[in-house]
Amino acid sequence: MDEGIQVFGGNGYSREFPLERMYRDARITRIYEGTNEINRMLVPTRLLKQQPQLFAAESARAALAAQSPVPQPSLVRDPSSGSAAGAKAGSPQSPLSAEREYVARLKRLAIALLGHASAAYGDGLKEEQEVLAQIADVVIETYATESALARAEKMAARGEGRASLASDIAQAYTNEAADRVAAAARQVVAALDARGADASFGAGVQRLTAHAGVDGIAARRRIANAVIEAGKYPL
Repeated sequence: MDEGIQVFGGNGYSREFPLERMYRDARITRIYEGTNEINRMLVPTRLLKQQPQLFAAESARAALAAQSPVPQPSLVRDPSSGSAAGAKAGSPQSPLSAEREYVARLKRLAIALLGHASAAYGDGLKEEQEVLAQIADVVIETYATESALARAEKMAARGEGRASLASDIAQAYTNEAADRVAAAARQVVAALDARGADASFGAGVQRLTAHAGVDGIAARRRIANAVIEAGKYPL
C-alpha cells in the first residue's frame, strides 16, 4: 500500500484517487479491535499459558538443537523452476519445498526464542514488552508464510491456471519475511545475551533463520505484470 501511494505521488493523498481510501482502510486495521502493540503482547503470553510444556527449557533447547538441512545463503533459487541454481534437472523437489522446510525451522525458532526468554526472565517476562513483541513478530510471520504456502499448494493441486502466480507471491513473501524474522530474532538474542545466555544460543538461532531465497525482483515483476494485465488483484 505504501508503494502504491508512492507511485501516485502527491495524488495518492487525494480523495480523487483510489489509493487514499485504501491507505486509510489498511492503516486502521492496526488500531481497531486492539492496537498492534496490545495484540502482539497477547500472542506469546497466550502461548505460554496454553502450552507451557512446549516452551519449557528442555523443549526450547531441543528445538534449537534439532538438526535439519540449512540452505547456503549464497544459493539463490530460480522461482520459475523451483530448483536451486546448479541443481540437477528433474529434481523431485516441489517448487515450494525450500519454503516449507524454512517454515518448519521457523516453528522451532519460535519455540526456542520464547522458551529461552521464559527461562531467562521467569515471571518477569510479562514486563519485557520489547522482547515479547519481537517474538510475537516471529510467530506472526510464521503463520502468514505458512498460510501463503498452503494456498499456493492448494491451487497447484487443483491445477489452477494462476497456481504459478500464487507460488510467486508465496515465495516473494517468504523472502521478505525471512529478513524481518532474522532482524527480530537478533533483537531477542542480544537481549538474552545480556542476561548470560549460552554462546551456542545465538549460533543456533542463526542456523534456524538462514534462508536462501529466490530472485525476488523477478518474482515481484511477474506479480506486477499479472496485476496490470488483470486490472485488479488476480487471485
